[in-house]
Amino acid sequence: MGSPSVRLPGGRCSVIVGVGMSLQSIAELEAATGNDASHRQCTFTAAEIDYCEAMRYPAIHYAARYAAKNAALQALGLSHGPWLDIQTRNMGDRRPNLELTGALVQAADKAGVCRILLSLSHTREFAVAFVVLEARTGPPVRKGEGIG
Repeated sequence: MGSPSVRLPGGRCSVIVGVGMSLQSIAELEAATGNDASHRQCTFTAAEIDYCEAMRYPAIHYAARYAAKNAALQALGLSHGPWLDIQTRNMGDRRPNLELTGALVQAADKAGVCRILLSLSHTREFAVAFVVLEARTGPPVRKGEGIG
């Protein structure tokens, strides 16, 4: 699991307010992007590109980061969003960390997010990402919604 990247002052997080999961075919992503640097620059941050290109099999790492971006958008309840406002970095202990910037920070704040957990994995064929958003309290429940 990743380390917190959005944290509100005081206390621990305790309520899950969003979950996202994405499975990405490495071959499909590689076929769609190939060696198109402009596509990569529209999808991945400079730090993500540097990280992936430094790996023995860059396509695997691009696919994992692409899956993480999709899973983050799902967890935030969005069907699309600014790709460059989502960045995956490895912490000192190599755990993946998800960082949000720009409009996605506002979306996370609106949901009360105080911690983002990220898990990545891959085989030779697929990369998968799970994102869990935590808050101190759940979102407000309006009349007629939720448990009766």
